[in-house]
Amino acid sequence: MPAQEHKSIEIIIIIIIIIIIIILGPVYDNEKEKWRVLTNKEIYAVVKTHTETETIRLNRVHLFGHVERMEENRIPQKSIIYEYGSNKAER
Repeated sequence: MPAQEHKSIEIIIIIIIIIIIIILGPVYDNEKEKWRVLTNKEIYAVVKTHTETETIRLNRVHLFGHVERMEENRIPQKSIIYEYGSNKAER
């Protein structure tokens, strides 16, 4: 999926979440006996999508898959397979 298309999908999801917040409005919390705004978990349960943390983790795995398939002489691939301490500067 192209990056531009991916960003437009994320923007649409954000707009949908905002609309859901407006539609559902505040909820009454019986335990605290007052009105409150929905939490992110409650909103994501309604929308049935990933939270911000899950999205970041999925994107990291997605990026790692791209780098893993690269040729070994490419800089991103070298940065992953680099072992600390193996390239010490000689004095």
